[in-house]
Amino acid sequence: MNAKELELKLKGVLASEGYTLTALVKQLNEKGNTTTVQNISNKLKRGSLNYLEVIEILEAINYKIEWYK
Repeated sequence: MNAKELELKLKGVLASEGYTLTALVKQLNEKGNTTTVQNISNKLKRGSLNYLEVIEILEAINYKIEWYK
């Protein structure tokens, strides 16, 4: 998966769950994160979210990553 695909996938999941970036950031910050809408938006556009940030985002909206073979 490339950066653009990840951006579209995350935005699609957020939209399907009824989250805006503003609501996501509020949820993240309630869990102790100190990010901003601009920061998340920029990282999505640049493809610079790291794996732990993706996990935090998904956990904030009650999703999880499963590894399987």
